[in-house]
Amino acid sequence: MTVAQQAYRLVVLARAYLLIGATAQASESVLAADRTAPGEVRERPAVRRLVRDLVHQRRGLVPVALVTLADQLTTWPATR
Repeated sequence: MTVAQQAYRLVVLARAYLLIGATAQASESVLAADRTAPGEVRERPAVRRLVRDLVHQRRGLVPVALVTLADQLTTWPATR
């Protein structure tokens, strides 16, 4: 399995976790996807929306790494 495919699977898993309300696990999955293939994660509008939704749905404690990723996604250069 390629690195991009691994990241895709982690993003799909994060979406599934978010659907069932498991925001902590969703956050961990999306952060793992970003560590695996940052370019694949950061260039996808759907992942940007997922991260935004996670930040807004996490009541109380939002992992610093997730806030950092959300900040980076808002400044990620749109080259395409």
